[in-house]
Amino acid sequence: MKSKLVQIIESFSYVGLEIGLFVASIGFLLAIVFSPSLSEKQFRPGLLLSLAGLFFVLVFTSFSLGHIVFSSNNSPIYLFQGLFVLTKKAILYKQAITIGAILLTLHLWSMKYSLPTEFFVLFLATIASMFLLIMANHWLSLYVSIEFVSICSYLLVALFRQKVHAEAGIKYLLVGAISSAVMLYGISFLYGFTGQLDFTALQQLFSTNQTTWTHQVALFLSLAGLFFKLSAAPFHTYTPDVYEAIPAPIASFLAILPKIATLFVIQDILTHLAGTFVVALSVVILLSWIIGNFSALWQKNTKRMLGYSAIAQSGFILVALTTSQSSSAERAIEVYVFTYMFISINAFLLIDLLARTKNSFELDTFKGGASSNKMLGVSAVIIAIALIGLPPTIGFTGKLVVFSSIWEEYMFSGQKVHLVLLLFGLLNAAISLFYYIKIPYYLIVPESDDVQKNLSNRFLIAEWYCFSLSVFLVYLFFFPKIIYTWLLFFA
Repeated sequence: MKSKLVQIIESFSYVGLEIGLFVASIGFLLAIVFSPSLSEKQFRPGLLLSLAGLFFVLVFTSFSLGHIVFSSNNSPIYLFQGLFVLTKKAILYKQAITIGAILLTLHLWSMKYSLPTEFFVLFLATIASMFLLIMANHWLSLYVSIEFVSICSYLLVALFRQKVHAEAGIKYLLVGAISSAVMLYGISFLYGFTGQLDFTALQQLFSTNQTTWTHQVALFLSLAGLFFKLSAAPFHTYTPDVYEAIPAPIASFLAILPKIATLFVIQDILTHLAGTFVVALSVVILLSWIIGNFSALWQKNTKRMLGYSAIAQSGFILVALTTSQSSSAERAIEVYVFTYMFISINAFLLIDLLARTKNSFELDTFKGGASSNKMLGVSAVIIAIALIGLPPTIGFTGKLVVFSSIWEEYMFSGQKVHLVLLLFGLLNAAISLFYYIKIPYYLIVPESDDVQKNLSNRFLIAEWYCFSLSVFLVYLFFFPKIIYTWLLFFA
C-alpha cells in the first residue's frame, strides 16, 4: 500500500502542466465571482494573459516534459497506478493542441472579439482535460477525461445568452449524453469479457481465435464517445447546427483541437487490436464521407458548410487507422491531422473576416468581395485548394500520405476493404471540390449587387494574419521538412 501511495504522489510531478491549467481556470472563475464588475471590457487583457500562458505551456512541453521522457530511455511513464501514461507521442500531441490554441487565441485577438469572461475558465479547462485525455491508459480515466472535455464544450456553446445558442447547446448536450451512455454501456461489456479496464486487456481479448461479433459490437459501442468528439457518423448530427450558432473562433476550436486528442486515444486503442476492427471502422469512415460531402454540397451558409466538411474530414482522419499501425501509417495520420489543423483554423478565420463586411455568413453576401479585398481573395483560393487537397499546398501532402498508406496496406495485405476505401476516398476528395470552391468563386467571379465595403482598418492585422497563414500552407508544400523533423523528433 505504501509503495502505491508513493507512486501516486510521484505521479503529480508529471501532471504539473494540467494542474497549472486547472488552477489558472479556477483563478479566472474566482476573479469573476469576487469581482462582479468584470465585464467583456476585460476580455482582451485576459486574452493576452492566456496567450502568454499558452506560450509557457508550449515551452514547458518542449523542454521539461521532453527531458523527462527522453531521460527515461524513451520508456512510457505510467502514472497513478496505470490510469495515465506519458510518452513522447503524447508530448507531440500536447504540443500540437497548444499550437492550435495559440493560433485560435490570435484569431480572437486580431478580430477584436469581446466574449464573456467565463470563456477563459472553459477554454483553459478544456485544454487541460484534452491533455489528460491524451494520456489516458484506462477506460475509467478515458471516460472521465472525455466527459470533462464534453461538458466544457457544451458550456462554451451555451455561453452566449441568445436563443440560438441555447438551442445549439441543448442539441449538443443531448447527442453527447446519448453517445456517453452508449460508450459506458460498451465499456461495461468489455469489462465483463476481460475483468479489466486497462487498454492492454483488449490485446488478449482480440488476439485469440475466440473473438466474436459481440466483442466487435462492445468495442464499437465503447468508442461511441470518441466518434462523437470526432464528429464522425453516426454521432455527427449536432455539428452543423452548433457551428452555425457559435462565433467562428469557438467553432474552429471545437472543429479541430478535440479531434487531435481523440485521434491519439483511438490510435492507442487500435494498436491492441491486431487489425480486427477494420470493417467496423470502414463503415464509420464511409458514412462520414458520404454524409459530410453530399450534405455540404447544398449548403449556403459557410459555417454549416464547414460543419459538414468537418464530418467528411473525420473520415480522412480515421482512414489511415485501418492500416497495420506501422510507423509509416502513424506518420501519415500525424501529417494529415496536423496539416488539417492549420488549414481548418485559417478557413474559419477567412469566413469570419468575410462575414464582417455584411454581418452574414451566407455565400450570397460574399459576391464580388475580392474586388475590394484582394488579399482575402488570394487567401480564399489557397485555403480552398488546401481543403480539397491539391498542390501547391500542404493539403495535397496530407492527402497524399494518407492515400499512399492505404495503397501500401492493400498491396501488402490484399484486403479489398482498403481498395474500396482508397477509391471512395479519391471520389469524395473530388466531390469536395464542388463546395470548397464556392467561397473563392463567389468572391471573384460574380459581380456584387451593391457596393462592396472594405474591411475596417481595425481588422487589418487579422487580414494579414489570414494571408500569412495561407502563404504558410504553400510554404509547407515546398518545405515539408519542418513538419517531418518535428514528427521524427518524437518518433
